[in-house]
Amino acid sequence: MNFSTILKLAYVLVFASALHLPNIDKRSNSTTSPFSVGFSLKRGSNHQLISTETGAKAKLVFNHGVTKKDGTASVTIENEKTFYLVDVEVGSNKDKNQVLIDTGSSDLWVVASDANCQGVDCKNYGTFDESSSSSYKDLNENFKISYGDGSGASGNWATDDVTVGDVEVSALQFAVATQSSSDIGVLGIATKNVESSDSSYNNLPYALQKQGKIDKVAYSLYLNSKSAASGTLLFGGIDHAKYSGSLVKFPYSGYGFNIQLNSIDYNGDSNSFNDKVLLDSGTTLTYLPQDIVDSIGKALNGSWDSSAGIYTIDCDQPDDKYIEYKFNGLTIKVPLSDLVFDFDSSSSCALGYIATSNTYILGDNFLRNAYVYYDLDDTSISLAQVVFTDSTDIETFINKMSHQYHFNVQMSCSGCSGAVNRVLTKLDGVSDIKISLEDQTVDVTTSDSLDYDTVYNTISKTGKKVIDGKVVQ
Repeated sequence: MNFSTILKLAYVLVFASALHLPNIDKRSNSTTSPFSVGFSLKRGSNHQLISTETGAKAKLVFNHGVTKKDGTASVTIENEKTFYLVDVEVGSNKDKNQVLIDTGSSDLWVVASDANCQGVDCKNYGTFDESSSSSYKDLNENFKISYGDGSGASGNWATDDVTVGDVEVSALQFAVATQSSSDIGVLGIATKNVESSDSSYNNLPYALQKQGKIDKVAYSLYLNSKSAASGTLLFGGIDHAKYSGSLVKFPYSGYGFNIQLNSIDYNGDSNSFNDKVLLDSGTTLTYLPQDIVDSIGKALNGSWDSSAGIYTIDCDQPDDKYIEYKFNGLTIKVPLSDLVFDFDSSSSCALGYIATSNTYILGDNFLRNAYVYYDLDDTSISLAQVVFTDSTDIETFINKMSHQYHFNVQMSCSGCSGAVNRVLTKLDGVSDIKISLEDQTVDVTTSDSLDYDTVYNTISKTGKKVIDGKVVQ
């Protein structure tokens, strides 16, 4: 499996407006607190070939094909990507697995101890023996996932106790892969609406909140500096020491995490953009329109390599000159030194931009320079300029703002409650649903961002008649 492929599957529509992040409350007398999960950082062309060198630099590897009669040669750019691996323990037997952190998918899946590996060593990062876990429960539902590079996995959905960091989540739903052409499992932490199961469920971020481990379904991602070997994922809070200025919020809707980028500037020259970009922590490079890549490449006195589709530039780029990414109300500065990538067997370096006309992606070389907060309760992500430091100043997010709605609904069929439950669980911001066929009622608890009319209309779309309703809180 190509990890960067996972995140490219997520596409969303995002509101253009940006707001300063509200409602960050200092923790005082709560029984919950945020917790951080450290992850290791490795680089390589695939998961089996990741570098064992701590802080190894990503690079571009050129595979030269046969020279054709017209004098051209086929050249493949093999991006030595960045992988973020987190340790998890599964089951009462505490089987240890390393899985990829993925903000673009929503499911946790691990490899079964007796899995059939198809063309890869799918057991290299750990396995799970469900027969040795007394807390394991098979849900009798098939699991299958496919990725854009043709790899994938299949198996069964189940529940069991899972430990991430120092926190154990009981009866977490996840998948056990019995067939895999992917060489490593995945910890997906995105919204419910990109879950691959037949019915919606509480994935890790939602389960943490549901079980009282954190107050809000929210987390912060800190990738750390280019030379670092580790980063931090902070559930339920934010580390103010890790950024400067103010966090700026971008509401989102739909699938995944895309935001509006207005321009990319260098040395006083502004390159208008005005399009959505995908924030992809599984992609080392940044993918932009050809005209912007040309503008920056030429400004850096680069030479265009048409066969490879990249600009070659001087390897010695300064830390104190920047590319500026301008969003609504926010500028993120990326030093030129972060945009330099080694050539394989070459004294030149490559500019870390790839020209594309499809999905625009801000990859690892951008995200290292941003502190990113994902608020799944509030359906927003927030960004600020990163500060690389070992210091911490952690605050907890308290989900004070919530609504409770009560509806009287005609539900005469045995499957009516399931139909209503399915559509409601797909709404971002729904934290609790109670349906009574006996009383013909539906009670819904939501975040502040989900209004009464949206919930009312969602229930109505199932064909069930909503007799009346009210806002309880």
